[in-house]
Amino acid sequence: MLVSCFSDDSDPVRAGESVGRKLDGCEYSLVFVNHTYDAHKVVKAMRETCNTMVFGCSSSYGISDENLVERGVCALGFSSRELVGGFAAEPMNGGYECGRSVAERAFSELSTERDRLTPIFARYNAIVSNMPEKIALSKPYFYMMDFINPMRFADEDFLHGVRDFINPTVPLVGAGSFTDVHTGRNYQILNEAYSDSAVLGIFATNKSIGLSSEVAFVLRDPSPYIVTKALNNRVYELNYRPALEVYSGITGRSSAELREERTIAYSTGAEYPFVVFGPGDKVLMKYPAMVNDDDSITFGTKTADGSVLFSAKNDRKKMIESATKAVKQALKDVRVPQVLVIFDCWQRLAAMGEEYEKEAEAIINAAHGVNTIATYTMGEHFSMGTMRGHRNGSIVAVAMGD
Repeated sequence: MLVSCFSDDSDPVRAGESVGRKLDGCEYSLVFVNHTYDAHKVVKAMRETCNTMVFGCSSSYGISDENLVERGVCALGFSSRELVGGFAAEPMNGGYECGRSVAERAFSELSTERDRLTPIFARYNAIVSNMPEKIALSKPYFYMMDFINPMRFADEDFLHGVRDFINPTVPLVGAGSFTDVHTGRNYQILNEAYSDSAVLGIFATNKSIGLSSEVAFVLRDPSPYIVTKALNNRVYELNYRPALEVYSGITGRSSAELREERTIAYSTGAEYPFVVFGPGDKVLMKYPAMVNDDDSITFGTKTADGSVLFSAKNDRKKMIESATKAVKQALKDVRVPQVLVIFDCWQRLAAMGEEYEKEAEAIINAAHGVNTIATYTMGEHFSMGTMRGHRNGSIVAVAMGD
């Protein structure tokens, strides 16, 4: 059983009840709740209406049933015939420690689901945990999904903790829960709504999985900007000059204007990001998020001393093309796709401006009728192999099917 649904009822209880009725018979549900709703009421109403495990986060806009849902609740339901999950929630007290603990607890829960796992898996093999004494059912697929409060600490530290317990070959996708920049409200959901936690699910499934991540930009200047002084996400100097002074020259806006704007993540920062080129065709977006009193700039991701940045500009046509490409690539890896989950960075929506609906239309058209659920996020997680995978400004697509 695979069910996608949404409700745009303005009342959180009625919205939760409406989605709950449509998910009747589903043992697991992935849910994205608009940040203007009281997620506590939505989740409570869902669980009182149907017996489903609820997992997800707060969102802004969403996509469900080939609709752009500007304010509502989007959900996707599964039965244990498609997947079996182990889940955990952990207060965000320290990034690495939180990641390690929530991964260990989720894996431990999955290990207890032997009755549900047996129909899905054919043999035992200790491939999931880095701890040899832990035995897990394997073959065909494991993957992980996480949602965290993006305002608490660096996502990279959290992912490091997860990866120190879970084998790097297990793909991880997820996101920072969308946060209302005015109220600070955000939610991480695991059968109830949390506001300062990390939730993680480890899934075993007999379905094929397709994964893809794309970014979009136009390179403005081939000259590099070297980070000559930085600490974590905060950049003090570029090319040995104050970061704000350099960024002012790039954007054409005065330092005074940028200081007054202060929170630039969804305006100037969304329009004028930086890019970092990695091995092969790997590209990471670096978005300036906030101007500080000392004229340093806080970025959305860790930006270390010595990083080589290139000035870029967002391009709406390329945004739409990258959304289409991400969806098609994920679907291509699944012979008969049945489900598509999308994490789309809020900075992409901000950069699209009044044309934001065009990207949603591109996602829906590329999905070709496959059950789709999408959320706008504050930082995306896409981790496989040695790549820890915290990103900004990207679109991540996950396809599942036979």
